[in-house]
Amino acid sequence: MIRSQKNRYLLPGLGMLLIALLIVLVPFLQRDSYSKISDLHIQQLSELEVLEVLDYKINNEMDKPIAYIFYKRGVKVGAYWLRIKNDEMEYGADLMQNENKEKSVQVFGVRTGFPYLMIQIHDKQLLQEGKYIYATFNQKTWYRLDIEEGKRAYTLAGNYDEGAEGNSFVLIYNQEQQIIYEWPTPPPTSPRP
Repeated sequence: MIRSQKNRYLLPGLGMLLIALLIVLVPFLQRDSYSKISDLHIQQLSELEVLEVLDYKINNEMDKPIAYIFYKRGVKVGAYWLRIKNDEMEYGADLMQNENKEKSVQVFGVRTGFPYLMIQIHDKQLLQEGKYIYATFNQKTWYRLDIEEGKRAYTLAGNYDEGAEGNSFVLIYNQEQQIIYEWPTPPPTSPRP
C-alpha cells in the first residue's frame, strides 16, 4: 500500500519536473547564436553583392561579433556591416556616397552604437609622406593606423561607449611626427606618435 502511494506521487512529480525542464530548455535551445567572422566571410559578401572591398575591420571579441566593410561599387563608396547569426551571413548596407577624388582625404562613418570611420586618401603626396593615421571618436581614445605603401583606404572601429560622445577627428602624421593633414578642424589636443 505504501509503495503504490509513492508511485502515485512519483509519476506526476517527474512529469512536472520534465515540463519545467522543457520550459527552461526550449527558449535556451532556440536562442540565436553568433559566430566569429573570418576573411572568407568578407570575400563571400564581396562576391554576393559585387563589391570591391577597400578595407574592413572585424571585431570578434564581442558577444555578437561584427565586421565593417569599406567598399567601392562604380562611383559609390560605402560601408556594409556583417554578422554570422545561426551559421548564416546577416548583412546590410550602412552608408553610401559618391567617391569624391577632389577631396584630398574622404572621411565618413557613424557615431552611434559601435562607431566607425572610413578613411580614403586620394592625395598622392599625403600617401607618399604620410606615416600614421590617428583618429578618435571622442578625443579620449586615439587609434593609430600605419599607412601602408599603395593602400588608400582604411577602416577604424571604436567601442560602444565611444558612440555619440564628442567629435571625431582624423590626423595624418609624416615621418618627422608632424601633422600634415587634419579633419575636420584641429582637435583641442593631438596625440603624438
